Amino acid sequence: MHSSSTDKLMDSRYMTSQQRWKLYFLSLKGASYQQIF
Repeated sequence: MHSSSTDKLMDSRYMTSQQRWKLYFLSLKGASYQQIF
């Protein structure tokens, strides 16, 4: 049970990191971001 909870927390943190990176990339590239993805 405890292991599962930790895994979930890690997953949540990873997802947040991805979102932050996406936002940063979007700000850097701007419209180009939509073209790439």
